[in-house]
Amino acid sequence: MIKTIISKDALSLIENGSAIIIDVREPDEFHESHIPYATSIPMSVIDGVFHHLTFPADKTIIFQCKSGGRSGRVCEYVMTIPEVNNEILNLEGGITAWADAGLPII
Repeated sequence: MIKTIISKDALSLIENGSAIIIDVREPDEFHESHIPYATSIPMSVIDGVFHHLTFPADKTIIFQCKSGGRSGRVCEYVMTIPEVNNEILNLEGGITAWADAGLPII
């Protein structure tokens, strides 16, 4: 089961250093606007690169897209990778909910 997190709670985790956020939208979408703390790893390439990446075990990984659909599918995929022991969360409502909450966007 995929766990979700709301924007303000995600911001708190990111700001206190206990989480990272990964934007799974395509590069053109990321360049148009993105969450300041986000790293871009598009869904279209994630299966080819994610298993090569390492994250500190104590960091929660939050996946985000426009509204939560694509990032939900990425969460499902990442949760099947045996080497990933991090808590995996989907940003509820994606960047749209983040912006609606009045949080910063670049």
